[in-house]
Amino acid sequence: MGPIVRFTLWLLIAACADPTPKPDRGPKGSTGVTDTGNPLQSIAPLTELCINEFVADGKGFWRDEQGSVTDWIELHNPTDAEITLGGYYLTDNADDPYDHPLDPSLVVPAGGYLVLSADNLPDLGPTHLPFALDEDGESIGLFRFDQAGEVIHYGPVGADVAWARETDCCADVAGCVQEVVGGSPGTTNVVE
Repeated sequence: MGPIVRFTLWLLIAACADPTPKPDRGPKGSTGVTDTGNPLQSIAPLTELCINEFVADGKGFWRDEQGSVTDWIELHNPTDAEITLGGYYLTDNADDPYDHPLDPSLVVPAGGYLVLSADNLPDLGPTHLPFALDEDGESIGLFRFDQAGEVIHYGPVGADVAWARETDCCADVAGCVQEVVGGSPGTTNVVE
C-alpha cells in the first residue's frame, strides 16, 4: 500500500467577534476578523458546506475533465438543498481568505460533492482553482462572504494520499480524519 504520511492538521472554528455582511477586503492580509493570537483568525463555522477531502500531491489516481493529473479539493454539501457557490471563497493563503472567489455558476447538489482541480490554471474553467496545493504542507480555507468558514492546516504528504473526513463533513476533525491512498473524489468518504 506504500507509506502513509502522518498529517499535521488543525481546524480552527470559533465565534467571529465582529461579523459583517461583506468581507473586509482592506490591505492585503487583512481579513476583518479578530486576531486571537492563533496562527489564523477566529471564524464562525460553516454548517452547509465543508472541505471534505483533498490530495496535495496528485500523481495519477484522479484526473480532471481534460485527463490531466492534478491536486484536488472536494467540497461536500450535507444539506437537503443545492448550494450555489457565488459568495464562497477557497484559498491556500489564510491571511487573504477572499482572494479567490468561487465561480457563481458552480453548484453543489443537495447531499452532493464537487471536486475542484488545484492546478493554478483558472483559465481552463470554473472548476480549476488559481492556486496549487503544497505537498510540503500549508493551509486551505473555505470562507463565505459573511466571514464564516473553516481552515485546515496540513503537513507533508505522500503521493496520492488523501486527507479525508469520515463521516463526510464531520466536525470533530481530530477524531474523524483519515489518510486514504487515492481518496474517494466525488463520493462519500465513509468506508463500507
